[in-house]
Amino acid sequence: MKHLTLIIMFFSLYIPRSTASDVEKKGYIITNNGDSIPGNILLRKELGNVSMIELFSRVRFVDSTGKRTDYKPGDLKAFGLAMVNDSIFSHFVSFYNVEMTASFGSKKENVFLLKEVDGRVEVYHLLHPVFNGTYSAQVPELYLLADKENNILVRIKPRKMKVPMRFKRSDILPHLKDWPESEYGKIHEELSPFEVMECVAAYNNWWNNNMVNNQ
Repeated sequence: MKHLTLIIMFFSLYIPRSTASDVEKKGYIITNNGDSIPGNILLRKELGNVSMIELFSRVRFVDSTGKRTDYKPGDLKAFGLAMVNDSIFSHFVSFYNVEMTASFGSKKENVFLLKEVDGRVEVYHLLHPVFNGTYSAQVPELYLLADKENNILVRIKPRKMKVPMRFKRSDILPHLKDWPESEYGKIHEELSPFEVMECVAAYNNWWNNNMVNNQ
């Protein structure tokens, strides 16, 4: 798929209330060997809702035998979670040494990133908690997988850490190789997270229509 449906909305990563302490949703894991295994994903209940923020740091998986296993980034290649009528899947991919915002400066960790746009250049996002000693917050971040062959992941830094977040077009265009000005000239100078995804998806469509077919 060139542009994945935004199953998990950017600033509302919660699903409806449940009376159970753990809620199971259909899903799958992809092992490091490339095997896809169906099963259920366990989501922990927090503050009356089912929290999904932990999916960026680990996945609790139940296989067909009922065996539960906790996986961290690196233990799996990827995993998926059914969100709409148990049929549409959000796809999380494991990455190493991902740069992210910390309370003081930046840090690098192994995390699962949610794939939002597929294609020649991919867009991922991450939501992680930050505590500065006074209060905690959930920080969203965007990343480009600009070179899939060499697995080059680029963090796109917003102009200011505030909501709504805005990203500079000039920080994104260097990773959209060969895109002519006649095409990217239609894109705004500043982009919201969703506009970043639309921008990359438009580039992927252009690449497939103009470059792939001419090779």
